[in-house]
Formats: sequence, structure tokens, C-alpha cells
Amino acid sequence: MVSERGGLLRDVRVLVFLVFVLLSLFVIYVYPPPPVGAGTNGNLKFGLDLVGGSYLQLKLEGVLVKVEADKGEIIKHEILGLLRGRGENTSVEIVAENETAVVLETAAILTNEELEALNIGSISIERLSAPPENVTETGNITRITITADEGYVVTRYLEDALGADVEPAVYRGVEIYEIRKLVSKEELENVLDAVNASIGRDERGMEFFVEGVTPGTRDLAKEIMETKLNMLGLRDIPIRTVGTDIILIDLAGVDIATARKLIGKPGKFEIRIQTAGEAGEIKKGMRLEEIKNITVHVLYGDEGIASVGAIPQQRRSDDVERWGAPFTLTREGAAALQDACIKYGAVDDPERHELAMLLDDVVIYSAPLSSDLANELKTRPVYNLIAETGEGEDGRRAAKELIIHLKAGALPVPVEIIGSGEVPAPLGEKFRREAALAAALAFMLVALVVYVRYRNGRIVLPMLMTLICEVIIILGFAAATGWQLDLPSVAGIIAVIGTGVDQLVIITDEVLSGAAATPPTQKKKGKTPVKVYLRRVAEAFNIIFASAATTAVAMLALALMALGTLRGFAIITIVGILIGVLITRPAYARIIQEIA
Repeated sequence: MVSERGGLLRDVRVLVFLVFVLLSLFVIYVYPPPPVGAGTNGNLKFGLDLVGGSYLQLKLEGVLVKVEADKGEIIKHEILGLLRGRGENTSVEIVAENETAVVLETAAILTNEELEALNIGSISIERLSAPPENVTETGNITRITITADEGYVVTRYLEDALGADVEPAVYRGVEIYEIRKLVSKEELENVLDAVNASIGRDERGMEFFVEGVTPGTRDLAKEIMETKLNMLGLRDIPIRTVGTDIILIDLAGVDIATARKLIGKPGKFEIRIQTAGEAGEIKKGMRLEEIKNITVHVLYGDEGIASVGAIPQQRRSDDVERWGAPFTLTREGAAALQDACIKYGAVDDPERHELAMLLDDVVIYSAPLSSDLANELKTRPVYNLIAETGEGEDGRRAAKELIIHLKAGALPVPVEIIGSGEVPAPLGEKFRREAALAAALAFMLVALVVYVRYRNGRIVLPMLMTLICEVIIILGFAAATGWQLDLPSVAGIIAVIGTGVDQLVIITDEVLSGAAATPPTQKKKGKTPVKVYLRRVAEAFNIIFASAATTAVAMLALALMALGTLRGFAIITIVGILIGVLITRPAYARIIQEIA
């Protein structure tokens, strides 16, 4: 019957099986080239419980609150505070207010510069003659028109009063303010009482005051942590989120003291200017030592950068829309940049003088000054800048990453370490040996049971080789995706071996039963007829598919619940089931057909 069915190596199921095995070995041991000293591990990565390391459980601190406020009252309060700071008790009255502007009048003399320092909107000032009954010592009234929306005014007020970043947001369908700092309800109420404001209520009539952060802030914090760790060469560190304010991090090979330092401490951000060399000579990823002889220091981020925009901005340059990261310099930072650009000739030859940005002494961005910026710097300091990163989605993504770097890798909200632990390296090595021993012992016991059942090497050997190849493909998946193998993942592989041998036994029994039930007159050269084989295999796969589906659904629920490292067990089990059903079981069915 071999001639009827075709050779094994010409069967597509067997060919697919062999290709996946070879590809798995290729990604484990050949490409990308394994790290030096990887040995038999190749490109496989192991979690902290197999190599040692530490873990941190972080709680993001913040408050989500709905605010009922009148922007006119807030602006009036801020102007009165300015006057009290000058030692004046002059009154301020609101004479008109709408959605876009507030008009106020006072007998005090105020300048645009004083009001702009309050950062509460666009300012317009008029001096009016006072009616006879309101004649003051100066004989005039100052009319102030401030254009700003309510969200902006409330945000600026809360930031100044609480000393924290505040972002307007929508949370569960409610417009709220996210205070990126943990404040008590009483503290917030005192701040709001000063401007006749209050905490707003939700649809149930309850005050909307929730400790926590928005999902967007949680994801931003996770992204910043991943960026920082990647820059330090700690790639593929698992960072998981639980709810909206808990982040879990496993740092394999990193001790607990270093882990706390990596997560909690912002990096050193520096801007340097090119003084020699050609444009394009400074590349992203270079270290300070490589560019030190062609650049000089301009400013550090904690001293020279006043604020960084939260989102990338687009601007038109040479009829092209380019993305960029917006940031604002302090007075000292703007002066330092102007002085450096004039001193080293960047204002006259901007193309050959790049501004290089470094985080922890690594170049993260470098570009020449624009001609417009160079011309402005000839006459005055420039405070608001945009570091252009390019066009399209790549430019937007680069701008978003640069914004994170401009903040020196600082998290958007404070974090509290609510849990931590460490697995010493020797203990991790012991766990790895014992896990490998457990897997090997499980495989040998499976081999023994299978041999006792069939007592036929022609059946037992292909079955065991199929299981070995299945494990190789699972490990190939782990190497290709950068998945860190931990104890739950090893348990998942052992579970796959157990379920796998069950399914192979089902296929074998069905095929052998079909062969035994076939009358000798229907056999040719000792082979089972194709129709009998196909019917028996179809029955076996009906059972296998039902079993695999129920197991996968159960594991999927466990994987989606984010129960710490149990997700590793669930995901590896699901991957193993899919590999078995789609690749190894069909190939084994074809092989056992040849044997039966």
C-alpha cells in the first residue's frame, strides 16, 4: 500500500512537521546568534526562578476626581493672590464670563508679564477711566480679559495648589481630572473650597473621588519602564499589569537593590552641542565617550527643562508634516542654549552643529538646528522647542519615545513598592536543574507506560520521537518570541507531554483496532486499507479536537486573568495544544498509517 499512499517524505503533513522542527532548532541555536557563553541554552531565556533575580510589585499613586468649579472664580483667586503677594488688598470683580473668556476689573495696575506668569490663559489688558463715584487714587480701572477654557484653568490651579501634574481625562464615561500624586480627600476639599469649588458627583449622586490612575497612565508607566530597561540592555523583561494601578516586574539576573534603583530613579538627561565634525556624524546609540571630543555640554534636564509635552505634535516644514516632541526650557536653560549656539557658531552654520540629547550618557536623539531657530537665537533666547523625529507613523512613534526620554525616564506618577522578593542565583540554578530533571523523569515514565502497553518498538519509538519534536517546537516558539521560561512554563511543557501522549495513544489505538478488524482478504501487503484508516483516524481526531478545545478554553481563561506567573503555565499549555493539533498529531497519524 505504500505505492498507493505515497512515501512519508512526500506527504505534506510530515513535511510541515519536519520544517517546524528544523526551524525551531535554527532559532534556538543559529539565528540570531546566541549570546556568548549561552552553551546548550542557545537563545532560550529563563525567568528569575530558574536563573535567580528579583521581582517588584508596584502601586501607581494618583487620584481621579470630578470637579465642579467656576473658572472665573479661580482666575479671580489667582489675581488676588498676585496682589496680596505685592502687599495690596485691592478688590477684583468679575464683570463678564462665557465659555471662552472671563473679564475682570480692578483698581490695581497690573502688567502683561505679571499675569502671564500665572499661566492661566491668553491675557488682554485695558486701562479705563473710572466713573466719578469710583474714582481711585490713579483715577483708572484695569480691565483684564483672559481667554481660556475651564479644563485648562482648573488643571493649572490644581497643579499649582497641589504641586502635582494634573491631566483632564475621561474615566468610565465621566470627565474627570487625574491628579498624578496621592492626595487625601480632605486636602483636595481645602484646595477647592478656596475657589468656591467642590468635588463633583457621579450618576448615583456619590462624590467622584477614586484613588488610582487611568488605564492610559498605567500603560504609559509600563512603556516607560520597558524603554528604560531596554536601554540598559535588559530586554524582554516581563512587565505585567493588574487592574489600573498595579504593575508586576520580574528582573531575572538583577539583585533586589539594583532593581529598586532601576525602577525608582530617573536617568541623567543632557543636551550637548556639536562643535566640530560633519553633520550626521553623531548617531543614535553612541556613548558620551565617542562624541565628547566633538561636542560640549549645554544643559542638564533637571536644571534646564521646565516641561515636556504629553503628546507628539505635528508641524509643517518644507511642505511636509513632521512629528516632533515638544518641550519648554527654563529661563536659565534658554539662556545657556543661546549662549552656546552663538559661541560655537551654530547660529551662522546650523547644519554643521547638531544638538545631541543623551540619557544616561547614551545618545537618544541628534539633529542640526533649523535655520529658523538659528535666526531667532541670534537676537533672543527661545523657550519653546520641538525636536522633529520624522514623518508618518514611524515619526509619531519616535516622538512618543523621545518624550519619555526628555522626562529622563521619570514615571508619570509616584510609585509605591508594595511587594518585592529575590531568588539568589544558586537557588535559581538548583531550580533549573530540578525542573529539567522533572521533565526528563516525566518523559521516561511516559515512555515506560507506553512500552508496557504496546511492547512494540516500531510503535513506541515514533510516538516518543513525536513527543520530543513537539517539545522542540514549543522551545522554538519560546526562543522566537523571547518568552522567558520559568517554573510554571516548565510545568506547562510537562502537561503538554501528558496530554500529548494521551492523544497519540488514541490515534494509535484507533489505527491498530482498524487494522485488527480488517479481514485478511481486504489487506494488501500487510497494510490497512486507506478507507479503514481514514475512518479510524477521523474518529480519533474527533475525540482529540474536543479534548483540545476544552483544555484550551480553560487555559485561555487562566491566561486572561493575569494571575502572575500562572499565565506562563496557561500560555505554554495553549501553544503546546495548538502545535499538537495542527502539526504533530497529523504527522504522527500519517506515520502510524505506514506502520499499521
